Amino acid sequence: MLDKLCRDPSHLERLLQWKLLEERNLKVLKFLKLENIHDVEEWKENIYWLMKLTENCGFQCETFALAVHILDSFQGFVKLQGKYLKCATLSAFYIAIKVLEEEEFVPPLSTFVNFTGGKFTENDIKRMEKIILEKTNWDVNHVTICTFLEIFFSFICTLHFKTLFGSDTLAYSIYRNLANQAQQCLCATSLFQFKSSLKALALLSCTLEKITSRWFLYIEKIAACAKIDLQEMLACRDIIKNVIFGQIKKPRVPRLRKFIQRQSLYVSRRSPLSPIVENPFELEMMKRFSDFSKPLETVTECDVLNEELNRLQKICLDDIQQPSPAKRRKILTCGIESKLNACLMSPVKPLPA
Repeated sequence: MLDKLCRDPSHLERLLQWKLLEERNLKVLKFLKLENIHDVEEWKENIYWLMKLTENCGFQCETFALAVHILDSFQGFVKLQGKYLKCATLSAFYIAIKVLEEEEFVPPLSTFVNFTGGKFTENDIKRMEKIILEKTNWDVNHVTICTFLEIFFSFICTLHFKTLFGSDTLAYSIYRNLANQAQQCLCATSLFQFKSSLKALALLSCTLEKITSRWFLYIEKIAACAKIDLQEMLACRDIIKNVIFGQIKKPRVPRLRKFIQRQSLYVSRRSPLSPIVENPFELEMMKRFSDFSKPLETVTECDVLNEELNRLQKICLDDIQQPSPAKRRKILTCGIESKLNACLMSPVKPLPA
């Protein structure tokens, strides 16, 4: 990781902008566009072999990532196969060791040849190393996924160290785990289409998701600083989850279907209810009405019906004697009311003098 003295947000922001200008895409993408699957598979075998060699020798993950980029840039100029590709892989790895590792940890070439199993001689590696440096114009210090992962993780430590980690030991162990996962990202062909900065941010988001549920707030600030599209980052994040953690994003079932399934389960469990008969004579009445609604089949029934209709039409309403309205009975007042009226109508007698 970066030194504690480098945990300055302004310094990290300038460093990030500088590294973004140097970022390059892997040239192995050309093999995928040309559908040279055999070349890609052979390239992957060498990368996996190089990753095991890095673990056995105890070198940093950044060294492995730089070796992959050096080999990739060299293959953009010269197409290699078979034993020449393996020799170029070892030579690129030895160049990366001399660039990134400290001098005391850089092994002599003879020791390095013994580490690799003695498949190639010292002269073979020296000759291939010279060819790589000439073809790449000595431009071997590439920006890798580990470079951006280091900067992004330093951003998190600078702004939210106490909230997320709390101790240097925990932060360092998390970073080492992230670096190991970055090695697997370099070997996945499904991630070749994404840039190193995008893969580093997506990988960091997967780790922060396990630490806090508010991981998106931390990632959003870094994405705005690095000018990374969040939708593209989320797409890369899903692929990383599938490659590293084996998690496949399940498609969401629409809520309407869920409700229908749930309702069908509930309905099937219910026992059928017995019908309630409100009127026991309802069936008989319906039968009679159905008999009336049937068309008349015989001729005699039609004649009788027509005669009855003619008779009813001839009847006049004036001929019908209507009963006279009954006279109202006179309502007699009660005794109390009659007495009161009598008192009111009688003259007032003068008082005696």
